[in-house]
Formats: sequence, structure tokens, C-alpha cells
Amino acid sequence: MKISEVIEDVSQTMTLWHGGRNLQFNHMNMIPAKKGRWEYGPGLYLTTHYETARKYAKGGGTTFKLTVEKGTDISKVTIELQEAIDFVKRYVIGQYRKPMIEDLTNNINRLGKLFLEVLVNLCVNYQCLSPKNTVELRKFIVNHGADYEISRGFAGRAETIVVIFNPAIIKKIEAVKASDVSLNQMEQHIE
Repeated sequence: MKISEVIEDVSQTMTLWHGGRNLQFNHMNMIPAKKGRWEYGPGLYLTTHYETARKYAKGGGTTFKLTVEKGTDISKVTIELQEAIDFVKRYVIGQYRKPMIEDLTNNINRLGKLFLEVLVNLCVNYQCLSPKNTVELRKFIVNHGADYEISRGFAGRAETIVVIFNPAIIKKIEAVKASDVSLNQMEQHIE
């Protein structure tokens, strides 16, 4: 699918901002996440606020406006406990495996099901993946049907962060100059 493809039904898309470098060329790649740089999981971070994206674009970067197809939020996806345990055994740093498996087991015992976001949150909180294995986590997330995570109220503001796990839902990327952004575009709203 071409990035320049026009999306007809805007009710099925979200418009969001990103600040960074070369997004138009590397958005389909799952790049390893550096330690401390994936607070909501390993993915492409987008925001509803232009000014936030602009801050991340400083120092030679670009501000981008993205059109993203609506998909499945990670909070709606459940997984089997054994799948989560297998992931932990294969990709998590050794010293964190046992406590993570205990946490996953306690979670499913308490709730009766295991949400995929629990595994992701544990990986973030334990900081238990090498950068290379953050790519494996992202693949695991996408293979289990989650496209993104929506986090509302970022930094105590009315700002929403969307972490894209599945790059296939990105339909359009536009580099945008500040002079081309109208006041009513500065803050996007998503449902």
C-alpha cells in the first residue's frame, strides 16, 4: 500500500503528530527501542498535540502529520498465559524471568484472563529486554492482533499519546512546516 494513498472514510482514521527524522523512509521498520525510551511499549510514538511533536523535531528533525487507520487497541487483546511465559523464557533477561512469570500468573489468577498490555507493562517496568528484543516484543504484540495503545491524559494534560505497534495501519505521512499548521490543527481529537 502506498503512503500517498488517500483515505476516503475519515471516521475510520485518526490524524496525529510525530516529531523526528526520516519517518517517511523508515516508518515500516521495527527499530530496536533504546533503554528508557519506550515508556508505553516499543513502537512509533504519536501525539494529538502539534507542539509536543515540534519539540521532538528540534535539532534537525521534522514534524509529521500522520493519517492512521483505526484498529485494535492493546487494552482489548487477551493472550494465553503459556504464550506469555514462552515469550518471557525466550526474550527476557534471565534474572527477571521468574518474577515476571509470577506476576503474569498472579494476574491471570486474579482476573481470570491475561491482557496483552500486562506483558508489555511488565517488560517496561522491569526494563528486562535488550534493545534487540524490543523488536521481538513488538512483533509479538502485532501477531496477537494489537495495532496500537492509546494513552489519554499524557503529562497531566488533555493530550493523548498513541503508540503504533503495527506500522501497516499508517496510511499517510506528510512533513509539515509550522507555517502550514493552522490553529485548529494544533490539537487533534481522536475517539
